[in-house]
Amino acid sequence: MMKTPAQRYPTWADFALELSKIGQSVLPPGAIPDSEKYVVLKSVPMLASLSDAELWELARAGKWSRMPKARPIVKEKEKGTSFFFLARGEAKVTRQGRLLNMVGGKEFFGEMAYIAGGEARHATVESHTELLLAEFEPAALDKMSLGAQLQLTRALVRNVSERLALANTRIAK
Repeated sequence: MMKTPAQRYPTWADFALELSKIGQSVLPPGAIPDSEKYVVLKSVPMLASLSDAELWELARAGKWSRMPKARPIVKEKEKGTSFFFLARGEAKVTRQGRLLNMVGGKEFFGEMAYIAGGEARHATVESHTELLLAEFEPAALDKMSLGAQLQLTRALVRNVSERLALANTRIAK
């Protein structure tokens, strides 16, 4: 830090931002910092019931990646046990080639296979734009605290019930 006040950072936030830039320079290219994972998860309303410690657990439990557009994430009829969190970007959900839904940033998908414990996927999900994506597998989630697991499971069940209500509305029309 400089000795005269005019040469110092105006706020602690400015100083912290500058420090974070240094931290990013030592990460391998394409790496996703834990802080980025945490910040995205913290902004998801569905996860509001998780404490900061539980959000950190969740951030570390996922396999995070960046994905280019037009890449399959899951395929219809393939068995699976993991679910996904779309942190940024947009993905399209199709069944037998027919568009069912678009999934946007800060949404989960694939949780039905996770909850059911390995049944076949009901749809294909493909990246529509570049994505920041996390995949959560049961073995990694089992290592989280029971409180974090409970809060996450409740959030996923709410997500499934909201999708079911949406599907019922579409069918009724």
